[in-house]
Amino acid sequence: DGTIVGAEVAGVRIALVRADGRWFAVADECTHSECAFTEYGELFDGRSLCCNCHGAEFDVETGAVLADPATEDLRVYALEERDGSLAIEIDAP
Repeated sequence: DGTIVGAEVAGVRIALVRADGRWFAVADECTHSECAFTEYGELFDGRSLCCNCHGAEFDVETGAVLADPATEDLRVYALEERDGSLAIEIDAP
């Protein structure tokens, strides 16, 4: 738990976050200042993803803003573990 790794899926930068024994996939860009979670992110309190650029916090499962200065929720992608691999669903904007 607490691991944050980057991936690119269909041209989209994704941050894969390990929390509560599960993987979560979110946009690798804070909605406040566009800092990358793979560079500036930190997981704490189980499922709170913090962007250490300015302190914005998000729920890693729902993407909901938990702390300012962010006002826009974080994009969350559907993720499924299949035979030891992660499958991420990227839909068109």
